[in-house]
Amino acid sequence: MIVIDNFITDMGTLAEIAACEEFHKPKQWGWWDGWWAAQPQSMIEHIVQRIWGEQCPFPTADFPTTIAGFEYWTLAHEAKPPDRTGRPDSTSNGGDRLERHRDRDETLFARTGETKYPRIGAVFYPLDHHVKGGNLKIYDDDSDVSAYELIRPRYNRLVLFDSSVPHEVTPVIAGRRYAMAVNVWNYRIQPPSPRSDYGAARDS
Repeated sequence: MIVIDNFITDMGTLAEIAACEEFHKPKQWGWWDGWWAAQPQSMIEHIVQRIWGEQCPFPTADFPTTIAGFEYWTLAHEAKPPDRTGRPDSTSNGGDRLERHRDRDETLFARTGETKYPRIGAVFYPLDHHVKGGNLKIYDDDSDVSAYELIRPRYNRLVLFDSSVPHEVTPVIAGRRYAMAVNVWNYRIQPPSPRSDYGAARDS
């Protein structure tokens, strides 16, 4: 795992990110073939390029020849009680937490039951949120729930980690947590079904 604080150092870029509506919209999923195949079409894709172009953990000879592209999504978690129907408040598109899980090809799993994992993942905190709780909790393995690392959702922090290992987002106690997550895949995955609980079982 690698944690980089103050990842984006250009103040102009940070201002553009802060003004970007993409991070305030309801949760969204996307796929990008990568900058070697297509120009970035959104601020999110610009950040994806910045992450993997600058912090590429793969050997030069291996990247990007074995990479099919990037899965990305955004979510917000907020400390608000559920409404009268028991659903999370509509201003939060991820509830107040994210249960323990592993990132996987959700469409493949739903169709065949086969489990395939991304090659590596990343989480970036793009907005200057003021939040208590909402930590990224990454477990060492499945067998010991007491062995984990806890990473605070600090503004402009980048976390690179193996997203196939168990991880979760702890409850947000106060404020609103904004994050974008990116997984690197060796093959092109299909978008999850809108009816799936993808958004409730994915993020970081």
